[in-house]
Amino acid sequence: MSTTQNDGPSNKWTLHMEITDTASDGHHARARFVSVTANGKRKYWAWHYNYGGPGTVVVETTAQDTSSGIIKLGIQAARAEKSTVLNSCLDLRSP
Repeated sequence: MSTTQNDGPSNKWTLHMEITDTASDGHHARARFVSVTANGKRKYWAWHYNYGGPGTVVVETTAQDTSSGIIKLGIQAARAEKSTVLNSCLDLRSP
């Protein structure tokens, strides 16, 4: 994940991630952005999927919260089957 701040202190960020499925296990990889606002609320953004098997999908999106600002950004990566998450990990950091 890489970030670029666009609009004042922690109000709007452009986010970029690459999802790579490295296992030939019949399951798909997915990832989503997670943000934490100044009031401590965590927001889970929409999942982005890699259904193509081993390979890479590039996704760009913008996360924003102009009411209370974003104090932490992160990414949650998962291995899934259909709508069921089999396992996942989350990394949150202060920008």
